[in-house]
Amino acid sequence: MAKLTLLCTLLLSLSLLVKGDVTLIQTVCRETSDFDLCFKTLKSDPRSDSADRKGLVAIMIDIDSQTSTSISSYVSDSIKSAGNEATKKTLSDCLDAYGSAKDHFGDATDDLNGGDYGGANVQVSASLDAPSDCESGFGDEKVEYPKELAQRGESFRKLCSLTLAMINHIEINVFEVNFVSIHLQGGSEIIPTVPERRGDQILSSHDRNKSNPFFMKVTAKQAFKVIEIELSLIYEASYTKAPVYTILGVCFHMLAFMFIVISFIFFQFITDKLIKADTVILI
Repeated sequence: MAKLTLLCTLLLSLSLLVKGDVTLIQTVCRETSDFDLCFKTLKSDPRSDSADRKGLVAIMIDIDSQTSTSISSYVSDSIKSAGNEATKKTLSDCLDAYGSAKDHFGDATDDLNGGDYGGANVQVSASLDAPSDCESGFGDEKVEYPKELAQRGESFRKLCSLTLAMINHIEINVFEVNFVSIHLQGGSEIIPTVPERRGDQILSSHDRNKSNPFFMKVTAKQAFKVIEIELSLIYEASYTKAPVYTILGVCFHMLAFMFIVISFIFFQFITDKLIKADTVILI
């Protein structure tokens, strides 16, 4: 029993060590649709190294805001060099669209700081419309859409999409889970989760637990997060959008597990030898 406890302790310690090697930025970016862009963008800002999850979202919103400002400056310069009134009018509409986006980012930051993640989501979503609003104006006026402006708009759209993904996950992670499994009355079982449903709908078949304040507040995403923690290795191997990191992580977990098992067997072998040696001496 003591040996089994020792093995479990070693496994737990190594698991925590492995998890600790994965930076928060990597963890956050794996929850987005473009790991490389997310990681590159956040690592380019020195504030990211010391930021928590909420801080990373704030940094990303700030980067989005700076990007909208940069596009606005480009559009302003383009207006000055435009050759006809139709192009100037369309570019002016684009300037308004990206100017509004910057205002939305300011509101999103305020909502984030106030803990209103839903509000922050709405504001960033509104900013995401700027590129399409800008582009549609060129179609209406039958004016050629500048290639560089299109590229800038696409980059802006990708950054905003990353920000939205980060906001969608932050509410799950600020929900502090002090346990690894959910124990329902009468035993322990995994709750079937569907992200689009509320937790009380998911737990409707467990009426005996509906009166529990905890389950009344749990959302599907929060329940999914608990299961992710409990089955972290399987989750990383099957669902992460960073396959390179996944393969390396799984291999490292397997090698680490093998090392611990071999060490435990060796330790047991040496212990048995010492016990036998003591027995011989006593005889």
